[in-house]
Amino acid sequence: MGIVGAAIQTLLLTVLLAGLLGRRCSQIGYKPLQVRWHTPSAVVMLTLGSSSLVSTFTQNSSDTFIRTELIKQAGAIQNGFYQAALVFSNHLKNIVLGSVHSYSVATLAQQHDPQKMSASVNELLTVIIPVAALSLGFLGIVSYPILSLLYAPSFVAATNYMPFLLGGDFLQAIGGIFGAPLLALGHAGKWLALELTYCGVRLLLSLVLLPIFGGPAIAAAYMIATFLFFMANVYIYLRLYKLKLSGNYSYELVTGLSVVVMLSWMGTGHFQDPFLMYLMAFLTWLGYATYKINRELGWSRVKQYAQRGRVEMIKKLRRSGTEG
Repeated sequence: MGIVGAAIQTLLLTVLLAGLLGRRCSQIGYKPLQVRWHTPSAVVMLTLGSSSLVSTFTQNSSDTFIRTELIKQAGAIQNGFYQAALVFSNHLKNIVLGSVHSYSVATLAQQHDPQKMSASVNELLTVIIPVAALSLGFLGIVSYPILSLLYAPSFVAATNYMPFLLGGDFLQAIGGIFGAPLLALGHAGKWLALELTYCGVRLLLSLVLLPIFGGPAIAAAYMIATFLFFMANVYIYLRLYKLKLSGNYSYELVTGLSVVVMLSWMGTGHFQDPFLMYLMAFLTWLGYATYKINRELGWSRVKQYAQRGRVEMIKKLRRSGTEG
């Protein structure tokens, strides 16, 4: 059935996933089909959808132009490597970026007090920075074996794109939180202008860097443009809206970005002793995870959560045994 069959398959999987999520929500006390109308939030989400439609169309159009130039100047093989890396990273990117951006806008749309909005953003950053760093960093570590299994051994060259792509994804996830107040406060025009400027900068950088550095320059241009986009959002957040940041988030951001890029580079497999490099990468990932858990939660709280989970599991097992 070709494309039609693939579309039907996607539809059926989406319906199945929605059904399973709805059932789980019902089990924990939520009513997934119940609608609670909140006009300000609805207006903001509608604005987000409309602006995202224009932004997505522009990004896809610029990406098509970039790919055309990539094929002309570096060949179809490099485009294949870029596509493989992009598909591999996009699954997690869509989950992280999509959920974070929508949740951020919906949350901030209900708050117009600067102090409350700043507190919400700080809470989001506390969670998203380590989650994005750990998930994207782990993806970078396993990119070499996964790409080799999914495609062919020759496609491991796609790992050369991963440090830039995943680093850009990390910056985009965090930048989306700082950009959420633009939509939450009804300034969709400014948000869209930033998005379109980002597309233009990425396109320009790609055209400049591609003849010099070859295929991976496309991914490098994405990361550089995303960094500039991130800095513009932070400037608007701090200077124009006068919102506040608590804690040393500059350090956390630099650390998180460094972890993602370094682990992705270590996961390329282009070393004399790949096993030793993978071991070092996993130890680095584990060390960062341990550091964040101890810093944000503390091991005593982690033990409490583990104990609660164990007690709940025992209760469910006993309940299921009684019912059987």
